[in-house]
Amino acid sequence: MSIIQQNYFFLILFSLLQLQSLRSQTPDLSQQVIINAYMLNHEDISQIKQVYGVNPLPGSYWYDSKSGAFGYSGGPVLGVMYPGHAFGQLSSDASHGTSGVFINGRQLQYSEAVLAARLFGYAQPVPGRYWLEANGNLGMEGYPMALGNIYMAMAQARRYSHGGGGDNFWSRGLYSGGNYYTGADGRPSQGYVSVPGYGPVSHGMN
Repeated sequence: MSIIQQNYFFLILFSLLQLQSLRSQTPDLSQQVIINAYMLNHEDISQIKQVYGVNPLPGSYWYDSKSGAFGYSGGPVLGVMYPGHAFGQLSSDASHGTSGVFINGRQLQYSEAVLAARLFGYAQPVPGRYWLEANGNLGMEGYPMALGNIYMAMAQARRYSHGGGGDNFWSRGLYSGGNYYTGADGRPSQGYVSVPGYGPVSHGMN
């Protein structure tokens, strides 16, 4: 074997070893928890386990840190966590919405916007930019006064459709989280929160 051939052989071998090393260092995205394009590390997941008692399931999610709402990337809202987690920046296109209705910067899917409109007595979505707080207060951007409360609207809709009941947790539909009272820190003091991929976790209940 000539010197040129030997060098070529070792170059190929070195390249293969480098490729194998890179593959071993590349995380398996199918086993990662990604929220707002931010990949959670072990510390993040441990904090979620400490707060909620369960680990999030692998997947790609969006999360609204102001209201606590979350869902799968490209999908509508699935549930409500506590607000204030530092899980990256929420994208306006997180749900691939086309409704013209934005809540805390995220454009809702049309079906979501219809459900929201009907909760407040409108037949069709009202395009615009709105803010939503963790206690359910909803208003228009630029105006501090709330137009209504989404949890109260959901509870009222439930009473009308089911004839009563104190539990306002909805496992389906818009903002499927129930929150009864709000503490001094702005977090719901009693009701349900949820964990990505897992489901509802009750809090403050005996």
